[in-house]
Amino acid sequence: MLSKMTLSSWHLSAEKRTLAERDVCILGGGIVGASLAWWLRRTEPKLRVAVVEARFIGAGASGRNAGMVLAGLADHYDLMVERYGRARACAAWRATLDHQRWLRDFVAETNADVELDPCGSWRTALLPDEREHLARSAELLRADGFEAEYVAHDPLGAGFHGALGVRSDMGVHPVKLVRALLEASGADVFEECEADAIEPLSDGVGVRTRRVEFRARCVFIALNAYAGLFHPFFKRFIAPHRGQVLVTAPVGERLFDRLVYAHHGYIYFRQLRDGRVLLGGFRHLFREREATSVDETTPEVQGALEDFLRQRFPKAAAARVEARWAGIMDFSPDGLPVVGRLPESERVMYVVGFTGHGFGLALEVARRAVNLWRTGAPDELFGAERF
Repeated sequence: MLSKMTLSSWHLSAEKRTLAERDVCILGGGIVGASLAWWLRRTEPKLRVAVVEARFIGAGASGRNAGMVLAGLADHYDLMVERYGRARACAAWRATLDHQRWLRDFVAETNADVELDPCGSWRTALLPDEREHLARSAELLRADGFEAEYVAHDPLGAGFHGALGVRSDMGVHPVKLVRALLEASGADVFEECEADAIEPLSDGVGVRTRRVEFRARCVFIALNAYAGLFHPFFKRFIAPHRGQVLVTAPVGERLFDRLVYAHHGYIYFRQLRDGRVLLGGFRHLFREREATSVDETTPEVQGALEDFLRQRFPKAAAARVEARWAGIMDFSPDGLPVVGRLPESERVMYVVGFTGHGFGLALEVARRAVNLWRTGAPDELFGAERF
């Protein structure tokens, strides 16, 4: 037995499980699982692929984020260079641009309605000392051959201290994107199908779920923040962190025309095409409490979000709040995704640890994971061997 979750014998005996044989079984119906299914289809069109989801497609962080497709990682590029070194930071930034290219190609090829908005973004400085990071980041990005625009003033007129613009960034409807990728992949989707265990077979891997028992040549684990609940191996790679969001009713005018990522990424907001304002973040004010896998909003974080709107965008604050939600992100030790194989079985792959940037990296990281499965060559940037 490779792994086991906490399904009771009552769950397992309540329904008669059917047998399903596939070439590949993907655990997780979010942006990573959907990206894996899409790449498997492109790579080997005849593969029979199953995507297995415990709840419903996009139920986790993939359906609970801001729908922002951003270049880069959680913090500014100059800090990426300090953390990873120049070459590795450059490779990570380039990987996010590759993801954006795959996304644009996918929409062009399929004409999928995912509400793609190529509006670009502003990284803004909430406090004066962040301005230096923005200016330095723009300088480094341009030196490394990337597009970046730095302005010393506040392009939003809301009390920020300079901004870095990235024109390639875009907004998207996250659930529509996940569904479109799955539809294009041709994979068989099994919802309400929580996996209980995986076990080695003589010619593959068995996956036991509440309703179906799968047999596959290979399994990909793409459970992200919930991977540690499925297998203790992932607790070394994954730390859950909660992100909270609110969305207002439509505001009568356009307040900002780009995605905005502020205060080292701890605050993020955008105005949707129908005029509603989406705002998320502020977990940094309550770090210990937000380091959790409990999927619920809290008065403290929601209050901080509302205060921010009142102080910076009073017209948005005047609109009623239509929705509030929370999502659980999977943070890796170094902020980069982790791709590898389970030590117990060469046939079980995993793709986890996106650190809040699954929608900025999933397609490119999934491509690399499929390449690892096909060739056996570890990925130099995201491979688990780095740990």
